[in-house]
Amino acid sequence: MKVLNVFFLLWYSGFLFAGPIIEIDGVELQAGMIPAGDEVVHVATIHNRGDADLRIHRVQKHCGCTRAELEKDLVPPGESVRLTLVLDTTGRRGAQNSRVTLHSNAGNARQSVVTIIGEVVPLIQITPQTLNFQRLTSGAEISAIVEFRHSEGKAFEFTSTESANDRVQLEWLESEEEGALQRLRVTPNTKLPPKSYSDVLLLRSTDQAAGRLRVLVLWQIGNPVQVTPMALSLRVDPDQGAVTRYVMVSGSPDLEEPFKVEKVDWPGREVEITWEDTGRFGWRISIKDLEVLPEMHREELIIQTNAKGHETLTLPVRVLKR
Repeated sequence: MKVLNVFFLLWYSGFLFAGPIIEIDGVELQAGMIPAGDEVVHVATIHNRGDADLRIHRVQKHCGCTRAELEKDLVPPGESVRLTLVLDTTGRRGAQNSRVTLHSNAGNARQSVVTIIGEVVPLIQITPQTLNFQRLTSGAEISAIVEFRHSEGKAFEFTSTESANDRVQLEWLESEEEGALQRLRVTPNTKLPPKSYSDVLLLRSTDQAAGRLRVLVLWQIGNPVQVTPMALSLRVDPDQGAVTRYVMVSGSPDLEEPFKVEKVDWPGREVEITWEDTGRFGWRISIKDLEVLPEMHREELIIQTNAKGHETLTLPVRVLKR
């Protein structure tokens, strides 16, 4: 029995280790901080530790920024080949994890990965990278400055500047720090209809290694006066009795005077309506002890305010039948 066990072990070991066996020196390069535009070169050595030819069928790149060159795709037993990887950081920034996968007939690993890890420091640093104006009042005049600074202190200029959606105005200011700092004034269009907007600034400089630069611009245009809900929805239900409904009205801090609701009326209806300033949440309109009737459908509440250009607001009434 012991003889059989030893024979089986020898047979199994021979089966397990027969064929091509791949081993790689330099499966990962920690490149650290990489100046943008530089090329990182890494050479990995691929050994065949088996007893049959190692065939590398394919070298798969996972990024167009990486070039890979394999000396040869057939590695006899006991021999080695070099795999050269080149990471081109032109136009790239931030953390990088550039991988190349080797597909082979190796018995121990059909797929093997060689990686370059690092962080690309942009040649031209942008502050801020995203310009968020947040909520703006329709027609408001507002702008902000974006700074572009060369990380090596070199003088540079921009050869092209454009906005993808043509929703912002751009104005270059006088350069500073002997041309190493460029400043751009960005003014969003606030005369558009109320909603959220975005634009992307696309820039190219005389330093070609910096690649094309991008700045995201965000803003939201809101009405100076907001009414919530946008319609007074009621339901005809004989079982519910009289109801009380609430409407909130708020004004933008950019108004010339502190916002105020001066009067609320429901034309043709004898309805108890009160309004009060809640402070932080605006004005609360209370419509009390209301008996809902089908003929109220499509009538309106009239809200009078002190907001210039928004002195009279109308709130439509919607009545749903049970």
